[in-house]
Amino acid sequence: MPVRIFAPWIALAAILGLAVGGSLVWLSQQSKPYDQGQLAEAKDQHGGGNEAATIGASKKQHGGERDDHWYNTFLEHTPDWFVAIFTLLLVYVTYRLVTSTNRLWEAGERQLMIAETAANAATVAAEAASRSAAISANVERPYVYVSDIELKEIPGFEQKDPPAKTYIPVFTFTNYGRTPAFVTRIGYKHAIVGELPEVPVYKFTDNLTVELVIRPGESYPFALEQPWMVITKEVRQRGWAGEAFPRFWGQIRYRDFLGGVSETGFVAFQYPDMSLPPRRDSLGGGAFRFTGPPAYTYYRYREDGSPPSEP
Repeated sequence: MPVRIFAPWIALAAILGLAVGGSLVWLSQQSKPYDQGQLAEAKDQHGGGNEAATIGASKKQHGGERDDHWYNTFLEHTPDWFVAIFTLLLVYVTYRLVTSTNRLWEAGERQLMIAETAANAATVAAEAASRSAAISANVERPYVYVSDIELKEIPGFEQKDPPAKTYIPVFTFTNYGRTPAFVTRIGYKHAIVGELPEVPVYKFTDNLTVELVIRPGESYPFALEQPWMVITKEVRQRGWAGEAFPRFWGQIRYRDFLGGVSETGFVAFQYPDMSLPPRRDSLGGGAFRFTGPPAYTYYRYREDGSPPSEP
């Protein structure tokens, strides 16, 4: 129990102690109606005699006969009774004040606990609302990935010695999100190698003067600029031997309706068509497989609108 609850009770005990002690002192100090000094004075004046006569003479000298009835005593001490009654009333009022004060303290502490609980609940609700808003934004954002790669042969660019064909790589980007994606930049690169470089290097488009919009569920085919890819018989032979493959990698940057910027990286290689036996003059290839190291396959996002790949 707090110290402040003891303080009123200590004060109440002090008041009761003062009241009782004062009453006892008052009773002990009440003088007898006729003390020894008055009797001695009466004896001297009347020359001794019996004590009854002396007391009678003293009564006459100091105010006559006294009536010792209770109501006379009560009336004589009326101011003292008023003080006693006032003291009792003061004790009662102080007691009620103490109990009321304790109740107010308890009610105040309960209100503080309720307010603290409500504040904590409000904080939790605000955090939950913030997380819910962030989750909603994540769900509603556009998510663009490359869904297909195609090599389109360019007619008239065939070579016979050695046999070769020229292709234009076409990347198909699909928006798998719920809101439009506003494409701002596309980077790409391709090579016929056995292993990828440790860090991807891109050639970025410089002809996107107007933002390209890919709506939810829609796809956009993007034809690569030069240099195009030339497939020779030697390339196919190395692919059949597992030494080198036509590899393609790239990056697409786009912003969402909230102003955030996303970047998606991808990498793929063309695996030989194992359903066909290798032929000396075969230049055809199989399907593309989207697989590669984390440095090439990633998704980055920044809600402040700055490019995620930049510091």
